Order: sequence, then C-alpha cells, then structure tokens
Amino acid sequence: MRVLFVTYPENSNVKLITPLAWAFIAAGHEVQVAGHPESAEFVRAAGLTAVPVGRDHVLWDYYNRRPHLMEARQRSDGPQLYLKGDAPDEELTWDYLKGHYDSMVGFEFRLINDPILHRLVEHCERWRPDLVLWESSSIAGAIAAEACGAAHGRLTWAMDFKGRFRRRYLELLAHKPAEDRPDALGAWVAQRAARFGVDFHEDLVTGSFTVDQLPEHFRYDLDIERVPMRFVPFNGAADVPEWLRHPPERPRVCVTLGASVRERLGVDLVDVPGLVEALGDIDAEIVATFHGDERRGAITRVPDNVRLVDFVPFSSLLPTCSAVVHHGGMGTFCTAMAAGVPQVVHPEIYDTLARAARLEAAGAGVSVEPQEELVNGVRDAVRRVLEDPAYAKGADQLRRDVTEMPAPSEVVRELERRVRERVG
Repeated sequence: MRVLFVTYPENSNVKLITPLAWAFIAAGHEVQVAGHPESAEFVRAAGLTAVPVGRDHVLWDYYNRRPHLMEARQRSDGPQLYLKGDAPDEELTWDYLKGHYDSMVGFEFRLINDPILHRLVEHCERWRPDLVLWESSSIAGAIAAEACGAAHGRLTWAMDFKGRFRRRYLELLAHKPAEDRPDALGAWVAQRAARFGVDFHEDLVTGSFTVDQLPEHFRYDLDIERVPMRFVPFNGAADVPEWLRHPPERPRVCVTLGASVRERLGVDLVDVPGLVEALGDIDAEIVATFHGDERRGAITRVPDNVRLVDFVPFSSLLPTCSAVVHHGGMGTFCTAMAAGVPQVVHPEIYDTLARAARLEAAGAGVSVEPQEELVNGVRDAVRRVLEDPAYAKGADQLRRDVTEMPAPSEVVRELERRVRERVG
C-alpha cells in the first residue's frame, strides 16, 4: 500500500506524524510526506521521504507584517483566531462563525493550500497513493486524494477546533432560509475541488475519519469518526548527556519555551532572564532548555540550581522530572502527559489556552494565563505542583489514559482495514 502524508511545514508538525509514518513503513508500506518546499528539511531529518510541492506559504510573513494579529491572539477580540474554540455552544453564534469563515478562508486556508494544490494533485495522479493522511489545515490533501481516487483522513495536531466550528456552523446553517445560506469555506473548497473534477462534500473539510492523539478529556463530542492513536514522543536525532543518565538528587524541573514562535517571529512571549532568575528560589534542580545562543546570551545571572542546556530529548528528560514548565506546544504537552509529569503551562496561541485549562481541571497541572504576571506566576505554580502530591496523581491518571490508547502499529492495521473495505 502507498501512503502519502500531507503536512504543514513546521518541525513540530512533522514530529507529530513521524511515529505513524514509521509504523506504516515497519508494516511494509511505501510512505512519502508531501508539503511546501520548506517542509522537506524536517521530513528528511525524521528519516522519511520528502516530496516538496508548489511553493512555500507566506503565513508567517503575514504575521510579521501585522504584529497586531499576534498580539490579538492573547486577547479575545478576533473571530479569525479561534480564541472561542473551547467556548460554550451559545457563544459560537451564527454571526461569530460566519465572520470567522469569511476571515479565515482568505487568510489561513488560502495562504496554506493555494501554493501547493495543483502540484500536489499532479503528484497524486502520478504516484497513485492508496491512502492520504492530511493535517487539518491542509485541505489540499483531501482534494488531491479525491482527485486520484485514494482514501483519506485528517490528522489533528491540537484540540479539534476546526471540526467543532464546522459542525456548529452546519447546525446553524440548516436553520437559515434556503435562499440565504452563505458558506464561505464550503464555496472555497468546492471551487478548488471542481478544478480537478471533484464534487464538494464534507469529507473534504473534516476527512472521512480523523486520527486524534489527544485522550478523551481533550476531545469534543462531535459526529466525526475518530481513530484514536497513542502519542509516541519523537525528538529526532539526539544524544542523552552523561548527567541525565543518573537519577536526580532532588526534584527536577524542566523549563522550555519551544522554538516555533521564536524562530518565526524573532520574539519571546515571556521574560526569559527574569524567569530563570525567579526559579533560583525553588528547592529543585532546574533544567532550562533554550534553543540558540540569543536566548542563553540574554541570561546574565544563572542561579546555582539552574542548568542551562541547548537541547535534550524530552522523551529521556521528562520521565526524570517532577514538573515541566512550558508554553503549551503539542509535542511538549503530550510528552509530559505520556511521562505522567505535572505541568505548568503559560499558553500562547491557538488551542494552548483550552488545553491548559482542561489540564488544570484534570488536576494534572496549573495554567498561568497570559494576562497574569508570568514570572512570579510561574514560580508560584511550580512550588504548588512540587508541594502538592495531588498534581502527581492527576498527571499519572492522564498517563494511564494515554497508555490505553491504540499504538501507531494498531492504527496502521485499522487504516489498512478501511482501505481494503473501500476498495473491496
């Protein structure tokens, strides 16, 4: 069987699909990973076969030219930013969702998909994959799959805001008069699909099924067919340093701020030197993982209990920790859940606020909201999770929830079955 993954061009996104891609390879299938040209370096680094198509998107350039949009992500004044993704249904009104789609079709969906759509369809028509798995922003993958007759499904890398918004919008749309049913997203997808002889249907938006790596606590009850998959940490090529091969002599706390926002926008959303200095007051070993010399160079005073490192594989580090402080990125968040480590999250963008809130509700960590005084808030939250054993208990329950989900190898067998049934 030939399997094509269609990915968004970020290292973190590629790492989330790598365990499933390798599970397909281990089962004897051919696997390729297609995406914008800049995605190829991340795919190759994961040991996978890259298929660069089209041209790179300009989404981050769009943000760089409009810094107020990134600032708005920290507030509640923009329907285009999914900030109401976890809000009650009554807040997802017709006007809100219509405004959301009117904005996002010309922004996220167009900027991500238009640069690759034509070349991706050409590749699928030549290579003839049996199955296409596309990440939730890359609707081009669904259109290409339908154009070449392949089975296809979505891969989520966050809480399923996109699926929830779509289902809620269709529910509200059904109550509008027949002559007044605007659907900006449906019309946009239908127009693109028609270029390749594909008729519009909802699978082009939400997939025939959705592979979801988050446990039940972070999912929505939607009429979307889920294929749950256990999160398996993948950190890429790395060495385990000598100090990490020995048990810590006192509680260990990992501090990481991620790389994507910093690399794309050149800014940190937290005072790095202030945070490091504040954690010097805590009776614990602080392992601060900062990528690049600029962040580390800004730290003029390193407390005695702080170890500054450039990169350490989290799959090896987090199981030795009593807590982890981070920005809410999906990889770190899920690796901490898989390791059963309490989390202190200072959420930044997209679904990180919602995941942090649900983590806190599960008793597995603390959310330090952006509007709070972050440095002192993080320090106080770390003290809480180290001193209160209830957080370790909550984190261990989430670990068990993750462990009970099907492994990537089991998901491969399930997807093989779906392709066979579709063909047969």
